[in-house]
Amino acid sequence: MSNNQGVQRPFGVTLIVILIVINGILTVVSGLISALMLRDDINIVYSLILIILGLVYLAVAGALGRGNRAARMLIALITVLMLVVGIVGLFSGNVATGIIQIVISVIVLLVLFSRKASAFFN
Repeated sequence: MSNNQGVQRPFGVTLIVILIVINGILTVVSGLISALMLRDDINIVYSLILIILGLVYLAVAGALGRGNRAARMLIALITVLMLVVGIVGLFSGNVATGIIQIVISVIVLLVLFSRKASAFFN
């Protein structure tokens, strides 16, 4: 349910939705590539986590754009997890992917809880 009657969606929220879609696609693709290239159990589990997080990101992006507070909290939680995944990626040889995950995650969290975005979701 949208809780933003009378409040226009800030540009930052639109930007977040776009970043979430891009990040979701990149995460799913990264998980698929990782699953196909690496055959040990730990990497398969890591790949599955990436794929699931990416798909959830994609599924809730639209609700976030409509001002859904539950979507905001879910995206915040997943973004924190994606931040951890990015940090793990830095130390597991996926430096470029890790840096991209970290940068996008930090931007999403900062904008998601900005004053304008908070007014939109309240």
